[in-house]
Amino acid sequence: QQDMELARINSRFRWRYGGKGQWSLQLADFLYDDSEQSWIAPRVSIERNTGDDLGLWISADELPLEVPLNVVRDVMSIYGTEWPVFLPRSAGGRVTDLELILNSSWRLKFAAGKLHQGIVRDWDRWPDLQGLDGSVSLREGVGRIHLQGERVAVDWPQMFREPLSLSIPSCDLDLSWGASWQVGFNTCRVENDDIGVAADVIISGNEGKPAVDVNAALYRGKIGQLGPYWPESIMKDKIKAWLRRSLRGGDIVAGRFQIHGDMDDWPFLNGEGRFEAFAQVQGARINFLDGWPEATEVDAMARFEGASMDIRGKVGDIGGVAVESVDAAIGSLKSPLLEMNYRSQSELPRFLGFLRQTPLLDNLQADLSEFTFSGPASTTGSLAIPLGNVAGELAVNGNVVLDGGLFSDPVSDVTLQDINGSLTYSESGFSGPGLSTVFRGYPAGLSLMADFEADEKFRAELEGIFGVRDVIPEFLMQDFLALEQVGGDCGWQVSLTVSASEDPNRSDTILRVESGLDGIAMDLPAPMRKKPGERWPLVLSYPLSGPERLLDVVFEDRASLRFDLSGEDSSPLSAVIHLGSELPSLPGPGYIRLQGGSEYIDLDGWIDVIIDEAISGGGVAGLSLEGGELDAGSVLFLDRSFEDVRLRFDVEGSDINAGFEAEDIDGSLRFTMSDSGTNSLSAEFDRLVLGDPVSTGVDMDSDPSELPALHLYVRSFSYAGVELGETRIEAY
Repeated sequence: QQDMELARINSRFRWRYGGKGQWSLQLADFLYDDSEQSWIAPRVSIERNTGDDLGLWISADELPLEVPLNVVRDVMSIYGTEWPVFLPRSAGGRVTDLELILNSSWRLKFAAGKLHQGIVRDWDRWPDLQGLDGSVSLREGVGRIHLQGERVAVDWPQMFREPLSLSIPSCDLDLSWGASWQVGFNTCRVENDDIGVAADVIISGNEGKPAVDVNAALYRGKIGQLGPYWPESIMKDKIKAWLRRSLRGGDIVAGRFQIHGDMDDWPFLNGEGRFEAFAQVQGARINFLDGWPEATEVDAMARFEGASMDIRGKVGDIGGVAVESVDAAIGSLKSPLLEMNYRSQSELPRFLGFLRQTPLLDNLQADLSEFTFSGPASTTGSLAIPLGNVAGELAVNGNVVLDGGLFSDPVSDVTLQDINGSLTYSESGFSGPGLSTVFRGYPAGLSLMADFEADEKFRAELEGIFGVRDVIPEFLMQDFLALEQVGGDCGWQVSLTVSASEDPNRSDTILRVESGLDGIAMDLPAPMRKKPGERWPLVLSYPLSGPERLLDVVFEDRASLRFDLSGEDSSPLSAVIHLGSELPSLPGPGYIRLQGGSEYIDLDGWIDVIIDEAISGGGVAGLSLEGGELDAGSVLFLDRSFEDVRLRFDVEGSDINAGFEAEDIDGSLRFTMSDSGTNSLSAEFDRLVLGDPVSTGVDMDSDPSELPALHLYVRSFSYAGVELGETRIEAY
């Protein structure tokens, strides 16, 4: 029973009643008004005659669509029959030239009419539709519906996450029903600003989900607008989420898909049905993986067959790099593992710029922007990306070929040119053991290695035969003029390592230089005099990061030098030179210390070196000599050899002081430099024994008038085996 309140009704009608199974009603010029809507029906006829198997007949020139629907539903309810769940429970719009005949079992025998701006809602698993125009011609068990609409609203939560607005230029539906049902969509076109699709579809009912036969052509589509169109009930949630997150722009210029099979078996992972699709895209923007740069200007062909996917094309830009060739595949959607292969040619800085935009270098703990890179490079590689519930992590494997690359580190003043060779890489690091390069004009071998999961994150090794002056730090060449006497070529191994640090904000970066110094001549006084054929193992170590910048130079079992280069522009704050095998501690800021001991020290030679350095203004960045001691098994002084000597020395202003403790020499001397150019040497000894000279003669290149003034006092002086007692010598 249903109550109806009418504000106004006006009609001419004829009513005949022959019992519950036989009656008829004819209305003419029927005016309906319930204060909310008003309409006029020129003619309406309703009849029931169960004797002739006529359950209900409705005929009208024009009616609101909900009127015949409500009439049929109400009449069926009066006679105790439920409204079928597969039919809409609500409707709107207009229908003209309506003819509807149901038999006494309430089954459809005939239906015809024209639909105008039709609305159907609330009908089980089918969509709510609004804005349909068309025509209906149905007979018992078969029929055809023609639909069209300039702006059709589709609300289908089971299939689409939000309502869609579509234009349907044309669509014919062929229907059949009885023991089973079938709907065929013939030459149907659906389009809007986002997509354009033409399709032939057959949907057949069965005990579960229907079987389908779909042949559709997608003749245009905006990739970034496809989010609402991914079918909710067909695709897995994680795949839909990835598609909506990743596909950000571009156009589909052509596409087609075919589905044939029972949807109970979708997605046909075991071959129960057939699924094929392809799409040609241009200018696409794809964010294929979180934390990685977006791929833009993507031109590709995507193909789907059964449970597999294959995409081939090119990428105009991803993180600043163009990818000439890329293909992506999923072997089985049942276990979706996305595998990508790619090939690209670009400049080395662009590849490194790309890497900085990915998570691959997160564990490197090094800022590559501190270095300079240039030169062409090419890469091929593959990525494996687990999707859905597939176990595993991202895997990257590839190869980079360098062709004339360049690397430069301004801190260490190391520049490598013409780098050639290949590196392999993965998600955990890279390796290039056989590269070639040029270092300051010398050919060299270069090895690169990175392991982001190890304590040592990165290592670069340079090996070759270089000139010693091309390896000695520049500041040492400038501050120690005596190093001009060092020359020659020999084999060198140079390494740069980056290791994990306790400070998460930085890493430990160390430059290390090693050589046997074969072929190097050091024309310096003993114990630092070296012939070219001798082997002197040398290790230089220098941290390029961290608050402490200590440069260590170690001649194995001979001498060690340490410099604190933490000053501005890496200038030395302090330094120490130790003769022997120990690595010494540094003096206070502003000082250089000389300490240790040696079997033999050519003091005459070193005095000349020190005086020359002092006269020329040399020294280590203005550091002052701190008082210190040296022990020597033998010392050459005044062209004589003295045994078991302890030397003391210091600097006071412009004076250089030295002290001696030994059996044959015990005393001190002072060398004073004057701003006027007049220098003096003063010496005072308790004991001085001068034996035979070591050399056979004296070569004097200096003008005697330029020699310093000499003041010598010896309390006990022995010369050439003759005891001379107390002696004083003055020379000006």
